[in-house]
Amino acid sequence: MIVDANGDALARWESVRQRLYDSGYTELPTIFPPDGLVVQQLGKPVVGIWIMPDNQSLGFIESFVAEMIAPSDRLWPLAQGAVEAIPVDDRRFSASHAVKAKVHTWLGLAGQPGTRMPEAIARQYLLTNCPSALALETYGKR
Repeated sequence: MIVDANGDALARWESVRQRLYDSGYTELPTIFPPDGLVVQQLGKPVVGIWIMPDNQSLGFIESFVAEMIAPSDRLWPLAQGAVEAIPVDDRRFSASHAVKAKVHTWLGLAGQPGTRMPEAIARQYLLTNCPSALALETYGKR
């Protein structure tokens, strides 16, 4: 299960933890581990959990994807600048969602408009060897 921190990784873990507990999982840590969690409990399916972007930070899957954009990508600064140029009074998104606007603007510039994040990975628009992607890959191999 991959979920967004939605601005508060601790609160998100508490929400997921309560749902798991309500489903009969009782062997759950209070503090979410920084390298993700795999819950193995007798008589229950194994559950793996990753809280985007990195199990600790405030943020969203777009925060994770932003780290996967190559530092040399010439369109990323343009996407960031376009979003930052929108006057605050005209923005239809909160300040905490600015990274979402920037990533989706970049996706529209980097490939076909409407390209989704998984397609961007498949089309190799994003780096898969950056630290955050490697940490998720390592977690997936557990």
